[in-house]
Amino acid sequence: MNDLIERYIHDVTKRLPETSRAEVGKELRANIDDMLPPNPTNEDIKKVLITLGEPRVLASKYRGKQRYLISPEWMDEYLQVLKIVLIVVGSLGFFSALITHILYPSATTAIGIFAEVVSSVFSEVCSNLFSGFAVVTLVFVAIDYFKVNSKRGPWNPDNLPKLPKPTDTKISKVGSLIGLMMALILGSFFIFLLFENQRYVGWFEWEGGVRVIYPIFTDAVCQLFAPLFIVSFLLAIGDSIIKYYYGKWNLVTATSHTIYQILSVALVLTFFRQPNLMNPAFLLHAQSVFGVEAEFIQLGITQSINGFTVFLCIVVMIDLITTWVKTLRHSGKIEAIK
Repeated sequence: MNDLIERYIHDVTKRLPETSRAEVGKELRANIDDMLPPNPTNEDIKKVLITLGEPRVLASKYRGKQRYLISPEWMDEYLQVLKIVLIVVGSLGFFSALITHILYPSATTAIGIFAEVVSSVFSEVCSNLFSGFAVVTLVFVAIDYFKVNSKRGPWNPDNLPKLPKPTDTKISKVGSLIGLMMALILGSFFIFLLFENQRYVGWFEWEGGVRVIYPIFTDAVCQLFAPLFIVSFLLAIGDSIIKYYYGKWNLVTATSHTIYQILSVALVLTFFRQPNLMNPAFLLHAQSVFGVEAEFIQLGITQSINGFTVFLCIVVMIDLITTWVKTLRHSGKIEAIK
């Protein structure tokens, strides 16, 4: 017997509250078995499923209550599309505002820039979420009102979505432990370099038999950001522990991962965008070595940081979108739309 029955039951129960899925699935499986002849063929199974009807229609009957803005026939697809759209537009708004205000801040102090970025990002994300909600809702209201579904052909069991792979949402225990160890090692090393940047982070030369260092960063900025990086370090450890404990992507692990990614990226970009981050002594020494004005060196560094900012935001945006789509699909809140 093929997997049409399991796919049909899954397509029905994924649209129901999680608390009732197991019971409805058991009842529906028993009903299908009763309707099938002994040793059923593939065609027998299809006939029974067609008799039961399209999964979303059957699910609305099991649900037992009506929702009026969007009809029960389209409510599940509406929620699926809405969640995907909100994830995408929310992420785009977040990283768009983050890049804009990191590259062109109005504030002049580290705390001011950080506060400006947080407030602007929050405002942009809320605006995008509201716009996405409004557009999707209006589209589905129009679909329902004009009865777009009447133009669709008869439902076919062959169009049932494939069963989700159980391994898609697993988080490797080994990977979590490796992530924890890397966070401990690299985080500790980075924080050590922040506190000792004047001794270890710079341009080293020997002058008159004595080793001289021209620190790259100003110590004041490094010391100002060190406590914030310690907090980020603790968040990284906590995120790895949470992933190890749960061992799969769910709302807790996805939220932890999102908080860590957003705060750490905002912190890193704010740090590198400080106008007085580069040590003047380092720039003057580089000018004497390369024969280039310090302003051009500073400009090259700034452009490199800008490119890094855009690249990092794109990578993190893709990661977060993938994480949340995977998480919501696992919880049954997003499924492939057929």
